[in-house]
Amino acid sequence: MNLVEAMRLSTRKSISINEISEVKERFFQFTEYYEKEFYRHDADRISACLPTIHQLRHIHDALRMCGPTFVYAQWCMERINGNITSSVKSRENPDANI
Repeated sequence: MNLVEAMRLSTRKSISINEISEVKERFFQFTEYYEKEFYRHDADRISACLPTIHQLRHIHDALRMCGPTFVYAQWCMERINGNITSSVKSRENPDANI
């Protein structure tokens, strides 16, 4: 539940300083659980230590420095790229359609 609640808070259009602290605490609790249950601090299971899981420990920093995640989320750019790509009608000369 910590992961879900932290994601819900961190993706809101606005977020308070107290909520950022809650996001930090919930992501830390989740990553500790993940490391205990999946990685188990066993070198043979290092492949379970995904960079995306580690990155959760730094989201609160980004929230403090940059604001709500919707401001700098990658999915916005991916959607624009998808719209541009779908407007291209020619494979021989795609630049002419952009």
